[in-house]
Amino acid sequence: MKVRHFNLEDGKLFVDDYGDFLHINDIILLLKGKRHDKQALVDKYKDSEVDWEKRSHDMNEQCVYLINEILSEI
Repeated sequence: MKVRHFNLEDGKLFVDDYGDFLHINDIILLLKGKRHDKQALVDKYKDSEVDWEKRSHDMNEQCVYLINEILSEI
């Protein structure tokens, strides 16, 4: 499966100048890389008592959940 790259101009979609395609595997690899990075931060701050680290943990945990949901739909 390939996904065509579009630009949004004035509320209308246009194929970019190159007509590039982004392969679905590239999207999956990108999402898995982001999930790995966010999961590392979740693990790093999971037992922290510092307020900003707790917020960071929660935010990154939500990102991991969202990425997992997206990957399950692809």
